Amino acid sequence: MTPVLGYKLKPAATTPTIVLANSEITLCAAGTVSYWVSSADGADTDTLPDWTRYPTDEEQCAPCGGINGLDVILSSPAGAEKYLHTYAPRKGMSMCIPCPAGKIPNSDWTACTACSGGTYHAASTVSASCTSCEAGKEIAASGYQACTLCLPGYISTAAVATCSACVMNTYRATPGGKACDNCPKAFDTQDTGNSACTACPAGYFNGKPGQSCVAAPPGTYTNTTASWFPVPCPKGTFADDAGADACMSCAPGKYSSVLGSKECKTCPAGTFSKAQSATCANCRAGYFSPSGLPVCSPCKPGFYAPLVKSTFCTPCKKGFQCPTTAMSTVANW
Repeated sequence: MTPVLGYKLKPAATTPTIVLANSEITLCAAGTVSYWVSSADGADTDTLPDWTRYPTDEEQCAPCGGINGLDVILSSPAGAEKYLHTYAPRKGMSMCIPCPAGKIPNSDWTACTACSGGTYHAASTVSASCTSCEAGKEIAASGYQACTLCLPGYISTAAVATCSACVMNTYRATPGGKACDNCPKAFDTQDTGNSACTACPAGYFNGKPGQSCVAAPPGTYTNTTASWFPVPCPKGTFADDAGADACMSCAPGKYSSVLGSKECKTCPAGTFSKAQSATCANCRAGYFSPSGLPVCSPCKPGFYAPLVKSTFCTPCKKGFQCPTTAMSTVANW
């Protein structure tokens, strides 16, 4: 006759414990078990001496995890410690079952509760408590079953459920990071959680590690990626907007005489300039020019301009003649 498992003897029952009437036994409560093991292979299993009950007190069931100081549960020669991660969710159980990975038994071993925060519980771990994860790792990605390395672009400095993204203009290139690194000069990021930094585009620069790239100010430019600083526009050129990757040439009739010009100035009357000029040239005698022209015009017949840098031509005086163009002096009749 096989012993009854998962039951305990009611108080004051008198029937031998191998064969019991239903009126003399009761189910073990949830969170507890009872178990019988044979003491000799091949022996007569219908007789009491060949069996040993755990717990030995027939009116008790053993709680999973060794509560109340029990040092032997089921057939474990190692004692209660072997079952610290187990529970018994129903009445009448003959064996405690392990909690799923990521969970531990509650205080009365009737159910399992999930690990929280920066702790975890592996399926193979014999423990009634969750284990803290170390820096550079996280728990939530594994369902609180194990510590896993933070992904590149993420870090943790202590036991956490989820790794934190590196903030803007910092990065982490390898997994398992405990700290983010500043982007070097001439590099930045556009968002968080980066495993690498991006070079400043043309028209932008960055001269400090861990800072954002900024547009080259008006009057300057950067014509390559990864620039540390902007370059002033050369004479004869200008940049009127921020973020220029090249300077524009001054138009004919205009000039810029200093480095880093934001705009070109108009040549005054009596002068002229070609495109991309740093200065204006004076009109020769016999020629004139209003302001902002690319060339000087010759005086027409009947007019003359005796001086350089003339702004207009003068009519010939009475008694004199100006028979050709571009005359700088008058002739007698």
